[in-house]
Amino acid sequence: MASFRDLLDAARSRTASALPSEAAELLRRPGAVALDVREADEYEQGALKDAVHIPRGYLEMQVGAKIPDRSTPIVVYCAGGVRSAFAAVTLAQLGYTDVTNMEAGSTGGRTRACPGRRLPCSAPTSATVTTGTCCCRRSTWPAR
Repeated sequence: MASFRDLLDAARSRTASALPSEAAELLRRPGAVALDVREADEYEQGALKDAVHIPRGYLEMQVGAKIPDRSTPIVVYCAGGVRSAFAAVTLAQLGYTDVTNMEAGSTGGRTRACPGRRLPCSAPTSATVTTGTCCCRRSTWPAR
C-alpha cells in the first residue's frame, strides 16, 4: 500500500515544477494564471495579485468555470507545495495541458507570496518571514 510520501513523490514526478523565481517568469507569459489552492483563511492573509482562488477541496468542481480554457498556462501554488503538487496532477487529469507546480509554495520555508503583487518573492524567508517585510520592500504583512 502506498504511503503519503509515495503519493507525493509520484505527483511531483508527473508534473512540471518551478521555484518561485522561475514561477515569476512563467507568470509573465500572456494569459498565464496563478492558481491559489490554499484554504480561504490562508488566501485572505495575502495572495499573489490577480490569483484565481480555488481551495484544493473544491478544485474539480470549480476550475472549469474559473479557468475554462484548458490550454491556459497555470502556475498552481499553496503554502508549502504539497496541495499544489496534488492539484497539478488533478488539473492534468482534467485535461489542462500547461500546468506548473510552484515548489515550496508561498510560505514553504524559503519563500513567501508578495502581497499585492502578481509575482512571488524569491528572497530567503529567514529574514523575510520574521520581519514581515517583503523581499521587494514594497509590502509588509503581519509577521508570524
